[in-house]
Amino acid sequence: MFTRREGEPAWFVQRPAVDAFGREYLMEVDGFNRRARRPYPGAYHKFVLTPEPTADILGRIEYQIWVAALARLESELINRLVGHKLVFSHRSATPWIEDRDMVGVQLFRAFERVRPLEAENMC
Repeated sequence: MFTRREGEPAWFVQRPAVDAFGREYLMEVDGFNRRARRPYPGAYHKFVLTPEPTADILGRIEYQIWVAALARLESELINRLVGHKLVFSHRSATPWIEDRDMVGVQLFRAFERVRPLEAENMC
């Protein structure tokens, strides 16, 4: 979807400008020629994502953290729960991606094997 101005798709164009200190930069201005009723050469539209994807992205990140934490908890408890049988969760970290099941959990398990660096000079 395009950004809109007065019900019509908005046009933008970049023009060179110089500030008070002599530095050059590009300034974005209205790219529609009202007299000719058409956009200026080099004008472009700006796109707007609808609906806003930020909430979905944050929700997916939170879900992946939860799946990784669940896998970590399972690996920590497997040797401690002697009198109980642990049922493993086989949840996909990326259920929205087809044919790539468990990608996030595999990454988590790969990084789990990496030993953290320890300081040599402990005071």
